[in-house]
Amino acid sequence: MVDVIPSVGTYLTSEEKCFASLLESRLESDYLCWYKTVVGQSARVTDFVVLHPHGGMILLDVKDWILSQIMGFSPEGVIYLDDGKQSVLPNPLAPLKETSKQFVSALQSDPSLMVHDGPHKGSMACPCGIGIVLPNITRPQFDKSGMDTILPAHLCIFQDEIVSGINTQSLQRKLKNMLPGCSNPVLSSTQLSRVQMHMLGTTASYSGN
Repeated sequence: MVDVIPSVGTYLTSEEKCFASLLESRLESDYLCWYKTVVGQSARVTDFVVLHPHGGMILLDVKDWILSQIMGFSPEGVIYLDDGKQSVLPNPLAPLKETSKQFVSALQSDPSLMVHDGPHKGSMACPCGIGIVLPNITRPQFDKSGMDTILPAHLCIFQDEIVSGINTQSLQRKLKNMLPGCSNPVLSSTQLSRVQMHMLGTTASYSGN
């Protein structure tokens, strides 16, 4: 069982609480999870960050979209009906991609989190992926809706997986599939500690020693 940092608070939405409970109950203790985390330089809050020493880091946002309120899709995102008013909600992958880039840039400023030799020299010691949680939309509904025109299915976690309590192996495999294709890293305990310091916002004190 994994701990979510900080412990799940009352200000999460019901959908976010359900997903946090899934992470807590299905991921093994060597995972690290944070929620409502400010990452990168934009001060944008990411709903969940999941890290595994043998896998990588994944940024996840929860979208409480209701299928009956989705009117269609455009190049900009989702055409959504809310309180009788129609608007275009931006594709949630776009800000996540930007946040991921900024986050990787921030971690790359820490020499202990860099690859120092081999073909991946100069890159971060672990890959960083992104994903979307859709707690009100099942996988069959997603497949029929045409939503895959803006959201690849392998980057999504669906209602039926959350409600049914997807098993540990399947959840871990799903998270791994959200990572960019590369060889699996093995982060040392020192590197994991450095990542935690970044996540807790204490990196300003890093001296490079």
